[in-house]
Amino acid sequence: MGGVLDGLSEADLSRLRCLEGSSLHEALRELGLTKLGDRLRAVQALAPPRTSFQPLPEERRALSPPRTTFQPLAQERWALDRETMDDVCHDGGLLKRVMREGDGPTPSIPSKVKLRCIGRLAVDGRRFESGVSVAALGEGMLIRGLERGVLTMRRGETATFVFRPEYAYGLEGKPAACGGLVDVPGGASVVYEVELISLEAPKREAWEMSLDERLDEVSSQTSRSAALLHPACPLLARPAMALLVLGLLLK
Repeated sequence: MGGVLDGLSEADLSRLRCLEGSSLHEALRELGLTKLGDRLRAVQALAPPRTSFQPLPEERRALSPPRTTFQPLAQERWALDRETMDDVCHDGGLLKRVMREGDGPTPSIPSKVKLRCIGRLAVDGRRFESGVSVAALGEGMLIRGLERGVLTMRRGETATFVFRPEYAYGLEGKPAACGGLVDVPGGASVVYEVELISLEAPKREAWEMSLDERLDEVSSQTSRSAALLHPACPLLARPAMALLVLGLLLK
C-alpha cells in the first residue's frame, strides 16, 4: 500500500475501503492523518486499481456521440398487425384490411381494372413496386393474390393485402423493376397497398341478361337510334325501333 497507510492493520484498511467521501476523510483523521494532502494520498491508495480503460463521467460525456432524434430500426418502423385482417381464402395465404370504403359492385372476370399499387416486402417494408396500371382480370396480368384480392374490392376502395409466397412471386421471386426499388427474394411474403381507381365491366350477351336488364338495354339503344334518325322522319324511326326491340328480346 505504501506511504501514508503504512502501519495500519488489515482490519483498518478493510474498514476504510468501505467508506467514501466525508466519512472516509473523518476516519483517516481519527487515524492521525490530519493533513489534507496525506488524506488525499490515502484515498488514492485505497482506490481499486483500474485494470482497463474506464473513462470518467466527464470523459464519457466527451467521447459519446451527440444524441439525435430517435431513429428506430427497420423492423421497428415496419409493424404489421395481421391478427386484425380478414382471411380472404381461409388458408392464411391472403389477408385483407379495408383502409377506405368504396362503392358500387365488385369486379368480375374479365373486367378491366385501373389500380394504384404499392408493393412492399413483408419482412421490412421496403418497396419493390409503385405505380398505376390497367389490367384485365382473368388474363394472368396480375399475381394470384392480387387478382383474388381485387375481386373483393369496390370502386374507390383502398385496401392493404398480405400475400404468402404461393399467392405472390413463389420460390422464384422478382427482380427490381427499376432503380430505387428492391428485388423480391424467392419465398418472400409481400404486402400490397391497392386502390381500385376504376373498373370497366365486361359486355354481356343478351342471353346472359334478365328480362329487366334486356328492357333497360332496349331503352338505351332505342334512344341512341332515335337520335341518329332525322327528327322529320318519324315514320322511319318507329319501324327501326320496333325491329331493334324484337331482335333483342328474341336473342
